[in-house]
Amino acid sequence: MGSCYGRTANWREMARRIQTKRLGKLTGQAFSESKVLTNPIGGLMLGLLATVLVQSANIGTSVTNTLVALTQSNNRDDFRRAFAGATVHDMFNWATVLILLPLELAT
Repeated sequence: MGSCYGRTANWREMARRIQTKRLGKLTGQAFSESKVLTNPIGGLMLGLLATVLVQSANIGTSVTNTLVALTQSNNRDDFRRAFAGATVHDMFNWATVLILLPLELAT
């Protein structure tokens, strides 16, 4: 026989698995019965919204890394390297959005 803690842990694990299965079933029903997802225009709008949100989050990180680079302003060499890295990251993010967003909208 196992310890009391071992039996309790097993029951907790079983309860967690049952709860996860129920939650998955409810989520699946919500998505399959959704009027937005069964309508082609609604699905298209949902995809467009998701694309715009992901791309705007990509641009949001450009502001963050520049602010972090500005915190290195007390040491000239560290600031130069940090700001150069932030600028490269910004250019990559902006180029990706400027290339991929029109491509996504065109297809």
